[in-house]
Amino acid sequence: MKLLYTESTDRKNNLDFFRFILATTVVFSHAYVIYYGTANYTEPLWVFSGKQVGFGTVALNFFFIISGFLVLQSWDQNPNYFAFIKKRILRIYPGFIVIYLLCAFVFAPLGNSTPIQPFQNSSTYWAQINIPDLIYNIFLLRYPVLPETLKGLPKPT
Repeated sequence: MKLLYTESTDRKNNLDFFRFILATTVVFSHAYVIYYGTANYTEPLWVFSGKQVGFGTVALNFFFIISGFLVLQSWDQNPNYFAFIKKRILRIYPGFIVIYLLCAFVFAPLGNSTPIQPFQNSSTYWAQINIPDLIYNIFLLRYPVLPETLKGLPKPT
């Protein structure tokens, strides 16, 4: 009989399963805004709670709780300040940099045009982009400051 976790594995918990459920819940919550084009708050929990909380907010709060436990566990395993900071940087920066660069150099230029002609306005986009500012914002973990994109949504907000 094959076990889900072998004895050599340190991960004997269901946090990955809970994170999957929470991520699915966030996607479910965002589906209402994407479908209706505006935040008209028709999500079931939002309506049921009398416009106090939605599924996305609940899922996000649970993500923060789980992250807090995992960060605390990381500190508990090795309470060295510099090793802890190094682990946090190596955990956050690589993914942030990849997503940042994909947004700035792939998705945003595509969102600045139409589906029929995806690179129609790319020269306008590249003329407005500030590369030194993008690099500066990467190091500070800030959102990229990009030219306006996705103007031609099916349902403009």
